[in-house]
Amino acid sequence: EFRRVLFRSVIGFLVDPPGYGYAAAPGEIRKTWDALAGTYLKNRSMLNGVVMTIDVRRLLTDLDRQMLSWLTPGVPVLVLLTKCDKLPFSQRAKARREVLEQLALARPEGETSAIVFSSTTRLGLDEAREHIEAFFGQKKSPPSEGGEECHVTVTPAQGGEAGGTV
Repeated sequence: EFRRVLFRSVIGFLVDPPGYGYAAAPGEIRKTWDALAGTYLKNRSMLNGVVMTIDVRRLLTDLDRQMLSWLTPGVPVLVLLTKCDKLPFSQRAKARREVLEQLALARPEGETSAIVFSSTTRLGLDEAREHIEAFFGQKKSPPSEGGEECHVTVTPAQGGEAGGTV
């Protein structure tokens, strides 16, 4: 149960805004959370990347598209397609293509990546780590080169799975 923005300092900040996904809360509280997350994502000038966790079986939702609309074009987005261990390779590949197409429509001017991911089998873990380290400027690998002080927003996944598993 999140009721505030959580900041975790590692070599920068990982930020987990409240209420994203299927958080159970009254409507008025969820509206407050939406406003808080939206304001943070729209106005945070030091935001160097966003990690979204999305269940590979559900693809992008209206809530995901809303969150993407809050971001400035220069902020790269990494989508972790979670629970990929539950699908065969061909379905994972198809879902990834579909998500990349949806991301291109939702953010035509933005840099986006999608990785098939499973916390159970560790599928995609190394690739996700490389992207996140790049947000923090630790490695010069896609999607971006970072700076000295960086901020990454990690959103909890749909279906109650906690974000920030990387």
